[in-house]
Amino acid sequence: MPCHTFCRSASLLGLVISLAGCGAHRSATRIAASPSHAPAYLVGRGPVVLWDSGHYNFGKVKNIEALRTWVSRDGYLVRPFGGQFDQSSLAEADIVVIRMALAAVNDNRGLAQGEPSKWVLPTPSAFSPSEIDALARWVRTGGALLLITDHMPFGGAVADLASAFGIEMSNSFAMDATAITAELSESVETAGSFVFRRGDGSLRSHPVTDGRTGAERIDSVVTDAGASCAFRMPTDGKSLLTLTPSAVALLTDVAWQFPERTPRQNIGGWSQGGVTRFGRGRVAVFCDAYPIWSPELMDLTNEEDQKAVQHPQFTLNVFHWLSGLLPDH
Repeated sequence: MPCHTFCRSASLLGLVISLAGCGAHRSATRIAASPSHAPAYLVGRGPVVLWDSGHYNFGKVKNIEALRTWVSRDGYLVRPFGGQFDQSSLAEADIVVIRMALAAVNDNRGLAQGEPSKWVLPTPSAFSPSEIDALARWVRTGGALLLITDHMPFGGAVADLASAFGIEMSNSFAMDATAITAELSESVETAGSFVFRRGDGSLRSHPVTDGRTGAERIDSVVTDAGASCAFRMPTDGKSLLTLTPSAVALLTDVAWQFPERTPRQNIGGWSQGGVTRFGRGRVAVFCDAYPIWSPELMDLTNEEDQKAVQHPQFTLNVFHWLSGLLPDH
């Protein structure tokens, strides 16, 4: 199980839940913690990245700081932002990053000792209508947005924001139907990974996946099956990570609880990562946090990280596309 996700085994079994346990300590072989090429921009002089920290954003501080540092090493000027989005706050930003945002009512719900998850439907939006309007206007006039979400309730928390850009978000748990057995909860627990490969077409050729040189080319990307969601791109958008025909969304009412009659929705052909233009601006969306990842958090003795070894470069490619270093298509 990739270490970036919520500790689903603890959630399902009602064991002691600890955020420190999610993202196990990695102390073995790591990949290089610096770009394999010169930084894209002079360090500290690149595009300004406004990194959202004001919407109960879920995740370990260590992981988030490592990711910010990785992007900063490529020359981007990263500024954490704990306020509300409006015309004034967005005025100085070139890129906005929103990662795993939640509404206040869902902040850390279900993470108390020994309690099952209390993330229940309906999922409130993490963003007010005025914030959504401000972000949409800002992107339309040339801003760039990176939106990273995850399984229910994260997908639901950003559904209204995604909709402003023509993206239909599924507030669900995505997995492959072929991995489902008679015990649905156990199936989610052991679902493994979605692996998107250039060779089978599930990883699309695009400037983000091709990069600027052969050294930046991406051939595979991994997400967490059973602990991620999916979305449908607008007609003029480009899916980079496209789910196979056997993919389904589990539409549970309570996070991490899967009664045998949990409704299912076929999401074959839907996306777990994609990009779209919106007016003069650019939007990149991912339904799992793992593809946007830092090398300092990766351990090549870990089986999942071996599959995801290109994620740090993929992360830089996404930022290069958002800042216009890579062409639109």
